[in-house]
Amino acid sequence: MPYKPALLSALLLLGLLWQAPAAVHAEHEEWPQLLKAFKDTWRVDGLEDKGLRSKLRAQKRSAVKGLRKSHDARAVPVFLAAHKKQQKFIRGLEKLWAQRRAKWEKLRPSMEKIIADAAKRQGVPPGGQVQVPAATVGVWQKEGHAIENLMRDIASEREIAEYTRKGMARVCNTVAGKEQTRAIAPLLKAAGNGQKPEQREFIRLLGYIQSDEVTDALTQLAADIQPFVSATALEALGRQNAERSIDVLLARLDDPRWQLRVASLQGLSFYKSARVVDALLGRLPEEDGVLKRHYFTALSRILNETLPTTIEAWTSWWKANRDATTKRWAEGDYDGPVKEDLPPVALKSENNSGSTSFYGLKTESKHIIFIIDVSGSMGEHGGKNEQGKYAIDIAKRELTNAIKSLTAEEGDERGEASFNVVAYAAEVRVFKSGKMMPATRGNKDKVFKWIDNLEAIGATNIFDAIEQAFEIIDTRKAKKQFEKGADTIFLMTDGMPNRGKITDPVLIREEVRKMNRERKLTIHTIGVGKDHAASFLKALAAENNGEYLAR
Repeated sequence: MPYKPALLSALLLLGLLWQAPAAVHAEHEEWPQLLKAFKDTWRVDGLEDKGLRSKLRAQKRSAVKGLRKSHDARAVPVFLAAHKKQQKFIRGLEKLWAQRRAKWEKLRPSMEKIIADAAKRQGVPPGGQVQVPAATVGVWQKEGHAIENLMRDIASEREIAEYTRKGMARVCNTVAGKEQTRAIAPLLKAAGNGQKPEQREFIRLLGYIQSDEVTDALTQLAADIQPFVSATALEALGRQNAERSIDVLLARLDDPRWQLRVASLQGLSFYKSARVVDALLGRLPEEDGVLKRHYFTALSRILNETLPTTIEAWTSWWKANRDATTKRWAEGDYDGPVKEDLPPVALKSENNSGSTSFYGLKTESKHIIFIIDVSGSMGEHGGKNEQGKYAIDIAKRELTNAIKSLTAEEGDERGEASFNVVAYAAEVRVFKSGKMMPATRGNKDKVFKWIDNLEAIGATNIFDAIEQAFEIIDTRKAKKQFEKGADTIFLMTDGMPNRGKITDPVLIREEVRKMNRERKLTIHTIGVGKDHAASFLKALAAENNGEYLAR
């Protein structure tokens, strides 16, 4: 949806100002030298040269830092041009990664067969060291490591793009009047109507800028009919930390789309404000289901406290500490945009509630995707527990019981409960691709048969399983799924990620954060046995409003 007429007129005015004579710029004696140094540094090459890419990143970061110190509005279009080149460079790296990954995957079945046959001949247990011909499998394995390193490079290049965007915000915040108007105009144009993901990156950037013009633009974008545009703008309004945005954010807590209520809560989480805390505590009794958890997360971020997830606990704490807290806020520096990201929050789990339980971790959600590990270590290779059960048997039982408990009750805000299941080992299987399944008796019977047929064999492909879960509720394919799809994921594993597009735990977490920015799913994680990736699962849950449980 395009900008409304009033905002469009304002943007046209800003465009005219941008075309005004250059003489209105304040004179900066060092500008020519800074500009030349920046352009000399900002080269886009080195696709195949890892060492050159690393060197260029350091140079680019230094160049951005130098140019932003010019405090000159002319730096913004220079940054924009460099950012465009950087994005093109990243797309080239992503294409290179995809090509190399495809070749690697094509060889995978034959290579893994060689490894499996060698392990059988050598009597090597799962996870042990297998002696294989270096000229064949060794080269393939080395290429796999190189592909993983290339993905790390891509992540580092994305950080440079983000650093460049923030450099633009720094410039906007160090100029005033007509100079600030000039600096802001091309960023508003880059944000456009927010329909494309790259435009929404610039909407996020606007949150770092202190300006009434930007606040007006974000307020208009927050009213957009497209939920992912509106959600991005609401969070940016919160980051701006402008007092007049509080009313906008509080009003959207009544939005019928739960994702936008979550986005409003995330925006309000930036405010150190008694008014905001009073409002959230006042509304908490009206909320139910998974949204209540987001209220507790917002309160925890604002107050920097971790309390049991009950209304009584938070109300009592605020009553006892309100005066001291507001005094501390008044003495602190909480004006202007917030530079830091919202911190992960580990809510206390002993007071969680809900009718659906998976491995003892309860949720009030009625719309859940279960991601279950069926790798070899879940079966015979992992051995039996003290009760003589394999981990796969326990997982099937827990999953079946959780799905049995999914029923819609009269008054449920989002209607009939729904579910889906993703099972993963080296490969990933989905119960029903592309959609959530209503929790009817017929659908439950079908999934129970599907679960019964699951076998434990293969490696641990965690990232591809999570990616498939997000495909079930892909906002690009179905607006209805965005509004009515899952709001919660349970991820269970007994191991470490060692197969798939990405196996580095840090990179997996980064990609999940990107996928979940607009979808707002709560991701709970469950680690089974002594060898699961505890630190990874704990961080993944905290970064996505979830809880981690070890079993």
